[in-house]
Amino acid sequence: MQILVTIAQALEVSLDELLVGNQVKNLAEYSNEVARLFEDCSSYEKRVLFEMLVAMKSVIRDNKELLRKELEKF
Repeated sequence: MQILVTIAQALEVSLDELLVGNQVKNLAEYSNEVARLFEDCSSYEKRVLFEMLVAMKSVIRDNKELLRKELEKF
């Protein structure tokens, strides 16, 4: 529980904001939501969004150590 409090503090959000809609173990729900988001997109928009997701995933993984260090401050 303390880890969640620390994360919420680091992100400057409440625990409620952090946890609402948190469906980490419900991959089917995420897949359905992503499909809905893409429904009205053109092929071009889908490709750009895909490229952005790939880049964001890389940045997130490359900077995990920075997040860990930031969380240690709390």
